[in-house]
Amino acid sequence: MKQTRRARHDPAATKASILDAVEQLMLDEGYAAVSTRRVAAQAGLQPALVQYHFPSSDEMLLAAYRRANEANFVALQQAVASDDPLRALWSLQTDPTHTALATEFMALANHRKPIKAEIASYAERSRRIKAEALARLIDPDVIDPAICTPACAASGPITWTCTSCTPPTPRRRSPRPSRHSTNSCGRARS
Repeated sequence: MKQTRRARHDPAATKASILDAVEQLMLDEGYAAVSTRRVAAQAGLQPALVQYHFPSSDEMLLAAYRRANEANFVALQQAVASDDPLRALWSLQTDPTHTALATEFMALANHRKPIKAEIASYAERSRRIKAEALARLIDPDVIDPAICTPACAASGPITWTCTSCTPPTPRRRSPRPSRHSTNSCGRARS
């Protein structure tokens, strides 16, 4: 009797396929659509294989977030080292796919503490790299560092938080006053 051998999957390729499926589901339908069964269907795998690689959905989501962040750090370092770092940083920060995925992970962080802690760690590392690059690049005659520090400017075009800072594009100010007395950069609100 002839025995049939099971096809072996490359573990790295299988994990990459699973994480690709997680990202695609998050982009298409939001983080709430991510489940072992949905990810397995999206990746063309059996649910048991997804659970073998990621025993819990938290582990799967955390792995997807970490992978996306590592890719973002590579892109961030390339942007800072490019010939036009300000334009490259702006392009990176305003990429629609990157922004949509980041928004889904931030929404997920409201419900998953491990994701929230990972986002805080990533945000600090990312802000530090951007602040160091901006400190070298910003002309003090254009942006007064006494008013807006590079760390404040490094918060990115999506989250302009310092009321002393002027983003490159006009933005409406909220009619509702803030209950906080300082900006994220530590400066007192006026």
